[in-house]
Amino acid sequence: GTNWVEKQEKRRSFPKHPKSTVKAEKPQKTDQIIDKNTNLTYRDLKFRDPVIRDTMMLLTSRKRQKKGALLLLEGRRLIEDAIKSNLRLRKLFFSRSEDLEDVAEHLKAAPEAELFRITYRDLSLWSQLSTSPGLMAIFDRPKAIQSKAKNILPISVICDNIREPNNLGSVIRICAALPCREVLVMKGCTDPFDTKSLRGGAGGQFLIPIRYPVNWEELQDILPEENSVFVAENSLEKASQLTNQLPIDVAEFSIPGEGDTQHMTVIIGGETHGISEEGYGLMKLYKNSAC
Repeated sequence: GTNWVEKQEKRRSFPKHPKSTVKAEKPQKTDQIIDKNTNLTYRDLKFRDPVIRDTMMLLTSRKRQKKGALLLLEGRRLIEDAIKSNLRLRKLFFSRSEDLEDVAEHLKAAPEAELFRITYRDLSLWSQLSTSPGLMAIFDRPKAIQSKAKNILPISVICDNIREPNNLGSVIRICAALPCREVLVMKGCTDPFDTKSLRGGAGGQFLIPIRYPVNWEELQDILPEENSVFVAENSLEKASQLTNQLPIDVAEFSIPGEGDTQHMTVIIGGETHGISEEGYGLMKLYKNSAC
């Protein structure tokens, strides 16, 4: 039979095909659709399309989570609140035209966002809620929220050991409603931009400055010198042991007027662990403080 060397010689003897001088054209996106009612352009994706899979995998990757680069929001109200607060919308996924119409007016402020219609099965598959509200959006995570509220109270709220997302969201919602100056979420708390935290906050995260995660060593550089610290502790025994004083039921203070340098800091502990020793240590650093 023909040996291996002869086969190689035959292959070399075949004429080579000349290289084409015509550049290969990139395939045109043929799945672009213009919605008749909103005049918005979107792509129609089939079930389990790689676009949504890759997006969600990127969102849930540990590296991305550590960097805090992206944010997942679900539901019309949260998405609208985020756009109003000038968060950058990257992608919007919806399953029904009616849901797109609901947010169409707000999408005018985010012309660079990519829109995708996907199956409700996909929405349910990737939703972090028990029932998908029909809209899912990917935003750049906010780095600095500027409060637009007037008459901001000179109060900073420190969240200490709050590990239940709904509880943290509720604290942020109340702080935004007052409104307080800022919320300091200490290291060890749950993520204030977790999906459940956002639901509990009802959009409060987009209305008030939030620092996260904060180390206790940083607080003296963050808080004003003229500052009183109040500790909200649900364990009287623990408070007495760590402060060598009896807790008080009512702390008397008046709301500072304009030009007053007085500032107050309230430390709120978690549902299980309560206020940490570092929290009580901070209280002892400032005069006119109480628990």
